[in-house]
Amino acid sequence: MKNDTAQEILLQARYALALPMRLQIQVGEDIAQTIQTLDLLQVFRILPGKRVVALAVWKGQTVVAKLFFCPSRWREHLRRELKGIHAMQEAGVATPPVVEQGYLPQHATERKSFGAVLLLHYLENGQSVGECWEQSQTALERHVLINSVLTKIAKCHHLGLIQYDIHLDNFMVQGEKIYVLDSADIHARGSAERVSDAECLQNLALFFAQFPVCNDEHLHAFFEHYIGSRKSLNDDVALSFEEFPTLVRQARVQRWHAYARKLFRETSANHCEQSWRRFLIYNRRIESAQLHAFIDNPNQCIDQGRVIKAGNSATVAVVNIDGTEYIVKRHNIKNFWHGLSRLLLPSRAWKNWRNAHMLQMLGLGTATPFLMMERRIGPLRREAYFVAESVTGQDVLQFLEKEPINGSFWQNALQQFRTLFQVMEQYRIIHGDMKASNFISTPQQLVVLDLDAMRMESNEAKFLRGFKRDLRRFQENWSNHADVAEPVAQLVAEFTIINSRVSAEANERKD
Repeated sequence: MKNDTAQEILLQARYALALPMRLQIQVGEDIAQTIQTLDLLQVFRILPGKRVVALAVWKGQTVVAKLFFCPSRWREHLRRELKGIHAMQEAGVATPPVVEQGYLPQHATERKSFGAVLLLHYLENGQSVGECWEQSQTALERHVLINSVLTKIAKCHHLGLIQYDIHLDNFMVQGEKIYVLDSADIHARGSAERVSDAECLQNLALFFAQFPVCNDEHLHAFFEHYIGSRKSLNDDVALSFEEFPTLVRQARVQRWHAYARKLFRETSANHCEQSWRRFLIYNRRIESAQLHAFIDNPNQCIDQGRVIKAGNSATVAVVNIDGTEYIVKRHNIKNFWHGLSRLLLPSRAWKNWRNAHMLQMLGLGTATPFLMMERRIGPLRREAYFVAESVTGQDVLQFLEKEPINGSFWQNALQQFRTLFQVMEQYRIIHGDMKASNFISTPQQLVVLDLDAMRMESNEAKFLRGFKRDLRRFQENWSNHADVAEPVAQLVAEFTIINSRVSAEANERKD
């Protein structure tokens, strides 16, 4: 590659680079003698127009290369990165050391640079904590993993270091050692200053907000481990657990709102297109010629697939794309007036896409979303399509009718719904259509379907009314099954009581 094109290629790169890619970098003051080559092999992360993180080879050594090239900001980005690394090294916190730093020259014969390069030691066979979490086979393995990270976080807080972008992929496990990554967001108070109690709790809450809601049942044990780790460092810490679960829930909601803003634009995970004729977004993992054939003519694919519902408002079919079955839901326009009412509103496919990602973030089971497309005339919406994972299994009512009421399947299903209602109550989620056919119960999880009426309701009074309707509709599923109505009614009563208590508390605050 000619180096005079490197700036243009990097600045125009969206979420992919043509690899391998060779760059020239300057690693000293004398540009005539210090120009060397860096070969990029694999991209880890791209922030369009700002930064690339990649696996690279430099002087025969495998390194992690961080390229900073945001116009007018790259020097500041490099400075922050180096400052964080030095702060952690001075505090004795493990982080990949700097192998070399340099600049991206605009021309091989000029001193002018358009960006900087930071080469870090590559942690061979290292895995992020997020990867380790996903690969863990047992609850005990995950418990040990989180405790190891908490010990590291406790040490950082004790030494006056706080990671403002604390998440699972910013911790790397190599053997028995845990490294802290992404030093640009490390803030150092200095050895004489301590992180305040409020900051510790907020930072811990943000860390635990990365985990599914089911992990919250272990929060107290994890909190105690963190406190014990601080005390083992002779730190006089007296943090209270009382408000911590609430802080975790608040952090999780804030994280969801931040993530939701990215769901309808181009990201490293999703490809997005918007034109006068349509709005399209899909998961890059399913990119293929057959996918584009579906996008160009979805109705033909639906007709050639297996239609399982042909309603006025929605058509549902199973289609095959690249040997994999997907569920396609086409949201129809019933008539002129229905179409007129939907022109400016987010489509039901739009809502399904958003809500499926919300449930996944909370750790609840749902069909994995892969594509959402709206037919448009400029800003005006017409038919819409939602493509998701095809989940096998019978709906809850069909499944449980074949099982004894006191059997393990029923008890497992009731506990799954109890967990679902708890999450809905804690995060103010209204499903909107709690008929039994919208739920599939498996030994592993409860799969929640048909999400186009779902919403996270910020208004407390509206949530209480909507949640009450959800509970009532859920109970109606078994109104004609006298033998199972009682345990379902008992389950609903648990949350009806909670609903009434919360409503009373809300009224007291108004008074």
